[in-house]
Amino acid sequence: MSSSPSRRSKPNLAEAISRVCIEMLESRRLLSTAVWTGAGPDTLFSDAANWQGDVVPTSGQNIDFPANPAGLTVTVDSNDTVGNVEFDAAYTLSPPTGLNPTITLDGNLTATSGGTVINNPIVLGQNTTALVYPTANLALNGVISDGGSGFGITQMGTGELTLEGGGDTYTGGTSADGGSVDVQTSLTSAVNVTAYSSFIGNGSINSLSGYGGTYSATGVATPGAVVIANGLSLSSNTGNTMDFAIDGPGASSQFTVNGGTISLGNANLSATLVSASSHGQRCDHPDRQQYRQSRQRHIQ
Repeated sequence: MSSSPSRRSKPNLAEAISRVCIEMLESRRLLSTAVWTGAGPDTLFSDAANWQGDVVPTSGQNIDFPANPAGLTVTVDSNDTVGNVEFDAAYTLSPPTGLNPTITLDGNLTATSGGTVINNPIVLGQNTTALVYPTANLALNGVISDGGSGFGITQMGTGELTLEGGGDTYTGGTSADGGSVDVQTSLTSAVNVTAYSSFIGNGSINSLSGYGGTYSATGVATPGAVVIANGLSLSSNTGNTMDFAIDGPGASSQFTVNGGTISLGNANLSATLVSASSHGQRCDHPDRQQYRQSRQRHIQ
């Protein structure tokens, strides 16, 4: 008697559902947020005792630095890749003495309260949004790069984003969208300012464009000097006034345009042109002391 053909076994439905559930749970676990506690015996990012559940963040994981940890100082002691990062208090992130490990940012930054400072170099892994709340200030003091990938930074919210890295080389643009961008360094890329936003500067940038907004040359403790390599373009609705101000002690505060064109569109500027030459133009604010008093640069 010939044997009958073997039947193909039917899929086990319960097994398939179980496998899908496990995969979904595993995906959710990988995308969970690591929470800093600062409860360890040191301030090291790499010390599991400083993290909720005693688990160091995995590469690319989202991180929350909460409002009431045991410590607000974080020593980023190795090259780390992070996802979205939120600061709910005034944190300071710094490299160990004598070392300079980088933070690769594959997400966005949010600062909800206090003045947070990041002193490590940052590598942009994508276009990055820095959402800064009105009660916050976020200062990126390490050099920011992107490996020539064209990634940029957009400030959002009504707080202030400060760039003070001593020569940022990322190649995408820098935008102020709702608050202010304070550039106390040199940028190889362009800066764009939207309506109701402000640009504060003391350094060099590739170009400056804006629709509405305010603009001031301001150093931290010295007169501000902004050098624009490739053009200034400002526009506004007809009749709107743009505050183009010089702030800081001494008459050397200035905006200088070394190349490209200067275009003002429909903008009316509340500034006085005091000198012009083939090397650039300077606008001097009529009352820089009053302007300084009207702007709070640092969140207490």
